[in-house]
Amino acid sequence: MVDQNAYVGAIVPQQVVYGLRTTELLNANPDYKRMNLRTYIVDPVNYNLKAARNFKWEVRLGMEFHRNDFSITYFRERMSSGFRSMANYSPYSYKKYDASGIDGSELTGPPSLEGMPYSEVSVLNGYSYTGNGSLTLKEGIEFQFASERFKKINSKLTINGAWLRTNYENSLPIQKSVSKVIGNVALSDMYIGLYESDDRYSYEQFNSNFIVDTWLDKLGIKLSATVECTWFYSKQTKERSGVPISYIDATGTVSPYTDADKTDTYKQHLTLSYNQEQFEKSTDPFYMYVNFKATKDFGKNLSIALFADRILDYVPDYTKKGYLIRRTAASPYFGMELNIKL
Repeated sequence: MVDQNAYVGAIVPQQVVYGLRTTELLNANPDYKRMNLRTYIVDPVNYNLKAARNFKWEVRLGMEFHRNDFSITYFRERMSSGFRSMANYSPYSYKKYDASGIDGSELTGPPSLEGMPYSEVSVLNGYSYTGNGSLTLKEGIEFQFASERFKKINSKLTINGAWLRTNYENSLPIQKSVSKVIGNVALSDMYIGLYESDDRYSYEQFNSNFIVDTWLDKLGIKLSATVECTWFYSKQTKERSGVPISYIDATGTVSPYTDADKTDTYKQHLTLSYNQEQFEKSTDPFYMYVNFKATKDFGKNLSIALFADRILDYVPDYTKKGYLIRRTAASPYFGMELNIKL
C-alpha cells in the first residue's frame, strides 16, 4: 500500500529527484493519476582533485667482512593526498502536497495542483565523489646478509627480511549520516555529522627468508632451498572519537558541535558509540613454508628451472580469546621456468 502523501526521494548519478505520488489510492484509472517531481541536477565531478603524492626517505648501512655482506635499511613514507570515495551532503527543498482532500470518485482527469495545500520541505541528501582524503603512513626495516660461498660444499647462505608497519586513515573530515528516526522524522534529513576521523587501520608484520644455494659445477646445476618465515602478522582498528567536530543542518549551514548539542533531542544522536572490542589488536603467530628449486644452465644464454613451492610447511593452530584457531595447511604447487638471454 502506498501513502498518498508520500514523497519520492532518491539520488542517482547527476540527479536528485523529489516528488509526490498522488491518486494511487484515489482512483484506479491510470489516466487520472499525476506525479509531480522536482529534479536537481548534480555534477559529481571533483574539479579540485589532485594527483596523489608521497614523501619518502630512507637510511641505509652496509658493511663487508671476510666476503660476507650485510646491509640494513630504514625507510619512512607519508602520503596525505591519497584517493578516497567521500560523501557530500547538501539541502534540497521541494513542495510536499497534501492530497487527502481529493475525492477520487469525482475525478475526471489528473488532479490539479492549483489550490492543493502543500508545505515547504527541506531535507539533506548526498552523493559520493573521489577526493584527496586518504592518509597512508609506512615505515619499515629491511635487512640482508649474504655469506661467502663455502668452498668444500660450494654453498652460500643468504638471509633477508623486513619489518613493516602501515597506517591508513582519512586526512579530511568525513560527512556521515546517522540512520535513526526520532518522532517519525529521519535524523539524516535534518542533520549530517562531520567527523575528524573515520576508519583507521594499522597493519604490522615481520618476515624473513633463509636461502641456501649450492652450485654443482660439473653438472651445471644450481640447487636452492628457501625457508619463508612470517614471525607475526597483526592488524588493528585504531580507536576514534564518535563525537562530531561540526554538523550540517537542513539549510546547509555548518555549525560546530558543542556540549549543549550532546543533550539536544536530535543532535545528541550524532555522537556515535563503538564496541571497544573492535579496537583490540589481532595477531597471527609464527608460520613458515619451505621451497625447493633446481636450475640447469645450457651455455650462457639458456637455463631451465624446476621448482616446488610450499612443499613443506609449519602452520600451527593457536588460541585467541579462549578459542582455538585452526589454520589450513599450505597447498604445494610446482612449475618450470625457461630463461633466455639475448
